[in-house]
Parts: sequence; C-alpha cells; structure tokens
Amino acid sequence: MFIFPDSIASGILGAKWIQTIPIIKVFSVYGAIKAFSSINDAMLNAIGYPSIITNIQIFKLILLLIGTYYFYIKWQLIGIVIIFTVVELLVFPFELLITIKKIRFSGV
Repeated sequence: MFIFPDSIASGILGAKWIQTIPIIKVFSVYGAIKAFSSINDAMLNAIGYPSIITNIQIFKLILLLIGTYYFYIKWQLIGIVIIFTVVELLVFPFELLITIKKIRFSGV
C-alpha cells in the first residue's frame, strides 16, 4: 500500500479518494510497526507480564493525548495519522528490548 497508493485509491475507491493518498502512505507504515508491536504484546502476555503491556499502553496514551492536539491544530487529519505513527516508532524499540530481556530471564 505504501508503494502504490495512487493505484489503490483511484482504482479501487475511485477518483474522489485521491486526496487520501498521503494518509494511506502514513497508515501503511503505522500498520507495519503495529503488527510487530502486537507480537511483542502477545509474547509479554504469554510469559506472564501483562502489567508491562499496560504500562506501555498508558505511556503511549499520554504521548498521543499531548501530540494529537498539537498535530491536529497544525496539520488536521494527516497530523493525527503522523502522531500515531511517530509514537509507535518511538516506543517500539524500547518495547522490543523489554520483551527480549524478559524472555531471556524467564527461561523460555
């Protein structure tokens, strides 16, 4: 979807949807990151650390609440999509490191 958003928007949805191309591009990046993040969440839950998932989600929520207002004022809808993607990009490496560390120490 990131590589051919114009074909998808015009071919499947019609010409009226051309202005959604930037949103489709950013959301495709967000979706890819979120897919890997969900795997980390499942692993942490499986080895008995659901509280870590909760803390990460609370941290993401705080960042989103702060960023969404600013980004919406500045760039409207595309700003909201960008802040969701930026928060996932910022938090994912730490989430991955925590997951790896907990898996190593759990003996799985």
